[in-house]
Amino acid sequence: MRWAAAPVCWLALIAAPVGAFPVHGNQTVLPVGTELNEDALDRPREVFRSEALGGRKSYLVNLGDVAFSSPEILGGVARQAGISCSTCHVNGASNPKFYLPGLSTRPGNFTTTGALFNFRANNRLLDPVTIPSLRGARYLAPYGHDGRMASLRDFIHNVIVNEFAGPEPSPAVLDAMVVYIQDIDFLPNPRLAPGGRLTAQASLAERRGEALFVKPFPHDPSLSCGGCHVPSGAFVDHLQHDVGSGGFYKTPTLLNADFNTPYFTTAATILTIRFWPISIACSTSVCRPRTGRIWPLT
Repeated sequence: MRWAAAPVCWLALIAAPVGAFPVHGNQTVLPVGTELNEDALDRPREVFRSEALGGRKSYLVNLGDVAFSSPEILGGVARQAGISCSTCHVNGASNPKFYLPGLSTRPGNFTTTGALFNFRANNRLLDPVTIPSLRGARYLAPYGHDGRMASLRDFIHNVIVNEFAGPEPSPAVLDAMVVYIQDIDFLPNPRLAPGGRLTAQASLAERRGEALFVKPFPHDPSLSCGGCHVPSGAFVDHLQHDVGSGGFYKTPTLLNADFNTPYFTTAATILTIRFWPISIACSTSVCRPRTGRIWPLT
């Protein structure tokens, strides 16, 4: 049975020694100037749906948590450097200070197709993506910045094996990581109801922001911010769009956006608008899905 090996997985992951990453000197396997933000005292808050509903985290969630924080599931360079999934996704959130010379263009982003961690995956391009938060991942399919994978399980497998040259994970560990990530919830917001509408605690300014968010654009009444970032659907539409970014990207959630810097940037100007308690990062241009045609907001 798949779960027969689960206790062995626990022992293998827990027993593996993890040394501190040497930032300076010839012992490091990472480029000089690397910033992993491992010494941060202010750690992101992690909320689990199972506990929020009054229960306890399951055995699988705990096993997935251990695997998520273990360098042993990744390949050579990452393992030697003590890097794990939780290095980029601290407590299931993002890591806005993460910086890897040669693979990052700014803190908080990272090229997943470079030669450092897996030379076979090297596409010889510096094309970093913003490290996403994993909060609410169960609502946010498809997965990957471009939405290329419908399955969270397949996406995790791809990260371990292809991006970080790790060994083939056991079904037990892979399933546990899926359950763990699916249990990470959005941070609660007392001013936002479960359906994405404002509560009675919202201010007048936030209510004006809510009205503007769903207001049709003057140039095309069929378009609005809320048309792609659907409030009742975790502020996503599960589609891919080209917003002048040189390719199609999936619609990111705006829930907990205030904690998810750096924000997605394109050739268009980016505005950070804080008129609503979700704190929205909006581009000054939008487009129709799959057409590539850019429409100005004004």
